[in-house]
Amino acid sequence: MKLDVDEKYRDSFFAAGASGEAAIYTNRLAVLHVIRMVILRVGAKLNYIIPKLH
Repeated sequence: MKLDVDEKYRDSFFAAGASGEAAIYTNRLAVLHVIRMVILRVGAKLNYIIPKLH
């Protein structure tokens, strides 16, 4: 998958090996989308509090 960077972030520095998480939401199974949103947000907070050192 290839993501396009928004114009206002084109000049930002992205470190080699940088990674992230994403989710694709559809019109079906809206209840699962809410659960996935919570999982993504909790994971982001945990990565901020407890950074991976490898």
